[in-house]
Amino acid sequence: RALSVLGTTLSSYSDQFDRTESTLQEALEISQPFDDTWAIGFSLYSLGTTDSRRGRIPEAIAYFQGCRDVSDAKGNAFGVGCAVFRLGILAGAGGDRMWAVASLRQAVQLHWALRNRRVLALCLQHLACAGVGVLEPVDQARLFAAAQALFDQLPDYVVPEYLLAAQRR
Repeated sequence: RALSVLGTTLSSYSDQFDRTESTLQEALEISQPFDDTWAIGFSLYSLGTTDSRRGRIPEAIAYFQGCRDVSDAKGNAFGVGCAVFRLGILAGAGGDRMWAVASLRQAVQLHWALRNRRVLALCLQHLACAGVGVLEPVDQARLFAAAQALFDQLPDYVVPEYLLAAQRR
């Protein structure tokens, strides 16, 4: 689990992709014989994050789907919600707005049930962005407003610039 947490941190905050990947692969090798689905799920999710950042989208999708499947099999709604959120983002980036909206709506439902305000706000923000041409503009505006209201409740969280730029577009 420690290697999984280290790899998760590296996947989000480091450009040392080879180190990140080897750390997460080692975490998988150790955790799989013990069926430690927590470490397996986080490792798969973080490998997906790493591949997303490297532009390896098909590989990232496979890792996020693996995380979703492992998490779903054990009833881990947080893991499912995070994986579905990332799959929705990738679908939107790839131009499949219908799949993106469906995935992000599922992520909103899961994170709403968990009362996870930070990820819920991110889901709402991404849903509004991905909804161009699928959702009504007034609904997109409502999603942006709801996301902002949640972000305002998180004084220690800074909305990423790429999201603010997407909202402006």
